[in-house]
Amino acid sequence: MPSEPTLAKLLQEAVDAGHVVFVHTPKLPPTPPIVPPDERDEATLAAALGLVFKLSRSESRMLASLMRHEHRSKEELRAIVSYNASTASSVSVIVHHLRKKLKPFNVEISTVYKLGYGLDKSARNKIQKILTEHNEPIIAARAPR
Repeated sequence: MPSEPTLAKLLQEAVDAGHVVFVHTPKLPPTPPIVPPDERDEATLAAALGLVFKLSRSESRMLASLMRHEHRSKEELRAIVSYNASTASSVSVIVHHLRKKLKPFNVEISTVYKLGYGLDKSARNKIQKILTEHNEPIIAARAPR
């Protein structure tokens, strides 16, 4: 008993015979737009940073704030993570751990003399590039509505 012709074989025979062959593809739902990090609200940015860089809540919130501002004082950073950092020295400890986690990505947090901490443009660009690379899997992980 001869096997059934495959679809590819049937299509090729139709093309060889000079027939026009239309292959309809199913309509796919539109892909959600990739949101540049600069357009995310700070809480969403903090969540994405936490997922991508495997940061604690305090570290995520601190890095999101540093992404949004030229620099932040220790007092401002303490207020951002106030539930976890009661003193400015606690902020220094969190920054130390954050620097350690970002080091494999060649992202450096700068100490701004008498001001606090900041990210230079190069560090921001690296973080944005990494977030963009990881954005698609994060979007794909969302539950359908």
